[in-house]
Amino acid sequence: MEKLQIYLYDEDEIENIQTPTEGRLTDIFPEKRIWANVNLNGPNDFTEALFERIKTHPLVKKGILDPTKRPRIQDFEEAIVFQINSYNRDETGDYELIKFVLGKNFLVSFQEKEGDPFDGVRDKLWEKKGIIRDKGVDFLLFRLLESILEGYFDLIDEIQKNEIFPKGRNQDWTPDPEKMRQLEELNQFLFGIKKSIRPLLESVHFIQNGHSALIAKKNIKYFHDLKQQCQFLIDSIESFEHQLESSINMFFSMQGHRMNQVMKTLTVVSTIFIPLTFLAGIYGMNFEYMPELDNHYAYFVIWGIMGAIAIGMIWFLRMRKWF
Repeated sequence: MEKLQIYLYDEDEIENIQTPTEGRLTDIFPEKRIWANVNLNGPNDFTEALFERIKTHPLVKKGILDPTKRPRIQDFEEAIVFQINSYNRDETGDYELIKFVLGKNFLVSFQEKEGDPFDGVRDKLWEKKGIIRDKGVDFLLFRLLESILEGYFDLIDEIQKNEIFPKGRNQDWTPDPEKMRQLEELNQFLFGIKKSIRPLLESVHFIQNGHSALIAKKNIKYFHDLKQQCQFLIDSIESFEHQLESSINMFFSMQGHRMNQVMKTLTVVSTIFIPLTFLAGIYGMNFEYMPELDNHYAYFVIWGIMGAIAIGMIWFLRMRKWF
């Protein structure tokens, strides 16, 4: 992806320029709508040059170049600054903070990494699909935010296909520490997604309430739809969190049940063998005078007594339904 992309478009035509021209873009192309996409990874020469070509408050530039990773929205007189987390689908799987500057007839997006979720918007803009070129840059902002949200929806769809959840309570799901670790990791991952979507919801709520004159009233309905999508996504994540909580509780419940079964088995075995061990201990003592030892059938009698005790204990425990 290029370091800087500048699209100049209207209802009839579109062009892509790689470097800012001399003078303010909004003055040179007063009838054009401008979308500039900047990659902040590397030298800021292009960024500095771009800010010289657009009319913004000095604090806008400071906010964009600020390394703070906190999503936020700032409203200035001639521009609105958004900072939104986007899920980057590269090998790192990290979130990327994408920044937007919305002004009159211009929109600037700033990225931190290679690649972005805006390819579909570029295609629609370049090939004039839909109404994107018939609307203002506020509608373009809606499309870009929607494309970020679609990335989260794709992520949720992948989680839905995950077989980590037990299919039902009647399924034989053996407690597994590795599966428990996966559940905990997924729980943290869902928390991170929800934490990233909340600022987007707040930003869309800010726009939808009509707090800025840079958003045309006829386009507010699109942001209302985007707000509903954000809320639906958050509700889906919370549903997953409840399912995770239920699975984790099931894990501990089954683990406790399994431990109870083990302890019950050990208790049954111990209960049977304790009296037998007591008899073996008595007759294993090396006393010289033990009357039973002189009996010719003493060995068989003791075996009979021990067998009767064992059978009696088994019958007793069986009657108590211990096994």
